[in-house]
Amino acid sequence: MWVKHVILTNMAKRKLIFIFLLVMHSCLLASCTGNHASKETTKVSDEFRSFLATHKTESSDLVSDSFDSYQFTLENGRLSIIGTDNTEVWRSNEEWYVDSFKIGDVNCDQILDIAFVVWKSYSFGAKHPARMTNEDAAILCHLFVYSIKDNRVKPLWCSSNLPRPIYSFELNEDGEQTPTQSGVRLVTLEGTYTEDHSETTPTEYMYEWSSWGFSPMITPSAPPNKR
Repeated sequence: MWVKHVILTNMAKRKLIFIFLLVMHSCLLASCTGNHASKETTKVSDEFRSFLATHKTESSDLVSDSFDSYQFTLENGRLSIIGTDNTEVWRSNEEWYVDSFKIGDVNCDQILDIAFVVWKSYSFGAKHPARMTNEDAAILCHLFVYSIKDNRVKPLWCSSNLPRPIYSFELNEDGEQTPTQSGVRLVTLEGTYTEDHSETTPTEYMYEWSSWGFSPMITPSAPPNKR
């Protein structure tokens, strides 16, 4: 009877862990909804309209890159991906402002990934987790990572509101690859949030892909922005 009780307890623990991970995964993906095929949208805040009016005027340059027969284009805050069949397979949500992007394989699973910096209102998309509010209209910064395979694009990892805005970033493979770490590092220049979204003096931060997501490697002496 004791052995049976232990087995049932362990099974219960595994079930609880699975449910917890599933909920956390759903919470993160709820903030990433952005496929052009989705018919659900989030309300556009006045703050975001004001943000777009300024940034689209300042940043209208076309940025493009290509890899493995895919074409990536960023213009006026909208990121699009042209697939191997020369058709658009994904376009970022119109309620996002994509600031920059990089291409790589962040988790070393031999699948192409694209990492991009997003400015947007609200923590989540149209579908957000139960009992979690989605009412903050402030324009805050996020980092999203999507995977691309066989002309299909899906979220791999999406941050919630970042404590500091990312001004620029690079992906490199300088780290040591282990069973839990891919060896891919994210090097960022980050500042502090301001009311007019102007840039402040940046500080360099470094993160490494560990198990599932980017974890900080170096914490500078500068205090974090607590917003």
